[in-house]
Amino acid sequence: MKTEYLHSSLFLVSLLLIPLSYVSSAPPDPNAFLQCLARNNVSDEDTKAIVFSPHNPMFTSVLNSLAKNLRFQTPETPKPVVIVTPKIDSHVQSTIACAKEMKIQLKTRSGGHDYDGRSYTSNETFLILDMFNMKRIDVFPETETAVVEAGATLGEVYYNIWNKSKIHAFPAVDKMDPDLFIRLLLQPGDKTVKVTLLGEFLGDCNRLVGIMNQEIPQVGFKNTDCMQSTWIKSKLWWANFDNNTAPEALLVLFN
Repeated sequence: MKTEYLHSSLFLVSLLLIPLSYVSSAPPDPNAFLQCLARNNVSDEDTKAIVFSPHNPMFTSVLNSLAKNLRFQTPETPKPVVIVTPKIDSHVQSTIACAKEMKIQLKTRSGGHDYDGRSYTSNETFLILDMFNMKRIDVFPETETAVVEAGATLGEVYYNIWNKSKIHAFPAVDKMDPDLFIRLLLQPGDKTVKVTLLGEFLGDCNRLVGIMNQEIPQVGFKNTDCMQSTWIKSKLWWANFDNNTAPEALLVLFN
C-alpha cells in the first residue's frame, strides 16, 4: 500500500497598513494659464485686457458683476483660477484649448441670468469664460432673423429689434401658441395658494381671449384682463419701468 503524504505549507502574512493621506493638488498658477494663452497665439496686450486673476484689483467686481444670487458672493464661495473676458472668437478658442490642456473645468457665463450660480461657481478647480464683451446683435427684418452673440442681454436684444423694426418682436419662449408667453406666480397662504398668470402675447386682445379660453378655459379670461401696448413698451413693463420710460433703459438692464 502506497502511502502518500499530503504536505501543507504554513505561512504567516504580515500586513503593514499605512494610512494614506489624500492631499489635493494646489490650484494651478494663473501665470501658467497666461503662458498657455501665449502659446495659443493670444498677444500680451490682449491678455492684459481680457484676463483677470485673483491678484487683479478688478477681479472681484468682474466676478460679481453678473452674480445674481448674494449667496454666491461670500468669501467662502469657491473662486475661479482666472476670469477670461474674450473679445473675438480666437480668444474663446484659445481659452478652451488651455482649459483642456491644464485640466481645468470651464464655466461659461453669457448675458442671461443664473440664479443657481452654475456659471460662476464650482467645487472643482475652474475658470470662467465670461462672454459679456461679445454682444454684437445684427437684426435682419427682411428675413425676420437675428444673429446675437452670447454676451448680449435680453434687454439689448429687445432694444435692437425695436430699433430696426417697429412691427417685429421676439416672444422669448414658445408655450402653447408660439406668440404667447405665460409666467406662473404662486403666493402661498395659510391653507391656500394664490395663482396669478402673467403673460405676453404678440397680437391683439380679441385673439388672445380666444386662445386662452381654448387652452385654459378654467381661468375664464376676458378682454378686461388684457392691456394692449407696443411690444417695446411691454418689455419695459416686465422690467418694472413706468410707461414714460425710454427704450434706452433696456440697454443697462441686466437679465
